[in-house]
Amino acid sequence: MRWTIFCTLLLITAFIVIYRTTTDIWIATNGAGIIAVIFLIGVAFRVTRIFDRRWQKITTALLSVLLIGGLLSHWIIMWKMTEWQYTQLQVIRRVIYNGEVISTLRTPADDTFREFRGSPPGTTIGEVFRRLNPGGVPLVDSVVTEDTGPIFASVSDSTVEMMAEARYVTGFDPVFVNHDGRHGLAQIQIRVTPEGASYDIQN
Repeated sequence: MRWTIFCTLLLITAFIVIYRTTTDIWIATNGAGIIAVIFLIGVAFRVTRIFDRRWQKITTALLSVLLIGGLLSHWIIMWKMTEWQYTQLQVIRRVIYNGEVISTLRTPADDTFREFRGSPPGTTIGEVFRRLNPGGVPLVDSVVTEDTGPIFASVSDSTVEMMAEARYVTGFDPVFVNHDGRHGLAQIQIRVTPEGASYDIQN
């Protein structure tokens, strides 16, 4: 009984400590699971000692190995399946995010380029963008969707650059350094020059 209480308290403590340290639910769950396996091995060993005959001990030991092995296999399969589902969800969110951001930023980019093509010689792309946005650059610190952070804009005479960075959606490179210094988030840049507009999915 005391062995059961001790292992239960140790399991709960390990889960809480590991989760507070790593903030990863699966790492914490796996850490607690290791303690649970040790507990089951201990229980199997104690049960095996109850029997006097050799064949009973061997049978009990084999059944214990099959039981614990089956539990471990199921645990690993569920863990890998959850990781795969999470990865697919991130891919779907990234595709939706990229579509929304490009669709939103396409309008000011296309409007600027179209107006520039019809402007008198000597007019710069930056002048056109500022003329279409007389109050400054309205896209700075604006939000496209709930997952989209600030949209940063940089305007010069020859180039207009607009960059959108996600709040939560992860990109394909986890070590990518985002515009604001964070890492691994989705980021898209749209660049407008006298030659046209280009879209760069940076992460």
